Amino acid sequence: MPENPVIVVGGDHHNMLGVVRAVGKAGKKVKAIILEPGPQTYVSKSRYIVAWKQIRATDELIPCLLTMAEGEALKPVVICCHDGMAAMLNDNSKLLSEKLIIPGCEEEGRLNYLMDKLVMNELAVSCGLEVPQADSFPCIIKPRKSFAGEKQWIQICKNEDELEACRQMYGKDKLLAQRFIQSVAEYQLIGCSLPDGNVIIPGVSSILRPCKGSNTSFLRYSGPETIVDAAKVKDFVLKTGYHGLFSVEFVRDADGRDYFLEINFRNDGNAVCVTRAGVNLPLIWIFGVTGKDYKQEAAKTVKTVYVMPEFDELSLLTSHTISLGGYLSDLLKTNAGMEFDFRDQLPFWFQLKRRIIHKAKG
Repeated sequence: MPENPVIVVGGDHHNMLGVVRAVGKAGKKVKAIILEPGPQTYVSKSRYIVAWKQIRATDELIPCLLTMAEGEALKPVVICCHDGMAAMLNDNSKLLSEKLIIPGCEEEGRLNYLMDKLVMNELAVSCGLEVPQADSFPCIIKPRKSFAGEKQWIQICKNEDELEACRQMYGKDKLLAQRFIQSVAEYQLIGCSLPDGNVIIPGVSSILRPCKGSNTSFLRYSGPETIVDAAKVKDFVLKTGYHGLFSVEFVRDADGRDYFLEINFRNDGNAVCVTRAGVNLPLIWIFGVTGKDYKQEAAKTVKTVYVMPEFDELSLLTSHTISLGGYLSDLLKTNAGMEFDFRDQLPFWFQLKRRIIHKAKG
């Protein structure tokens, strides 16, 4: 019996690599569209990819997808690992839905609207989630839309002069300012929202070593009951009208109050932790949109795992941000890496070689 093909789209990043491996290990053939402006990609080295295309700008995505879908007996299922691509898919949903099954919202263009942090914050508050207000200093600034800004825009401003300088540099209307929360915990709820109205959140990833501008970090993944009640988050996701893989980010302050930061309408870079804990979210998405029974996969109990982003941790070690003892202690706890996989080693070694060459030239 023929099966729907699977097309994974995203950047040349461990985010996309994790999805490719999750789908490939489930016995499904993977096609890939990889956004990489440079000469080579490392995700394409995965043994689970049967066909792939490299693009150098997001505006190449739509024609590339339509070409890749040509001649298929069943509509390919698309999994997205990139913010800008996610918005582009939904902006072209009427055209794409004729030939593909895509994540996003039923209303064309709605996802772009929801990606504005002012909009998602307002919706989060209506669902009973708490959001940091712009009522004091220090404050943190960030792009209102992640794909329309840069990570270096994320800064802490101690006073009005510093805030105004950032507004002048990046554009006031492109920035969101919020009270900076001195967090004692950072965590994510990583899940899948299905067209049948079911929102699946198997557990929670706790960021054990936060990094500025990113939550790609050494982390622990465990059951949701260990940290937070996910009911409000599920209600929030349902009210967005979004279907697909997602993650919702929070911080907790010293008084135990949890603050909503944002929702990512695509697979999360840390989502490999869910797969390694025992639940295959990409497979649930594929089953859920092709009429197959996903409930057995969704009902699996997660085991607690520790996941390490190998190259990021090595950078912290070589820059003396963490000690050798701290690095080795974390390494001994680690159940899985974000890049290395015994059954799919070539991407790791290719990326390691590329990084060594880059460092030697730098």
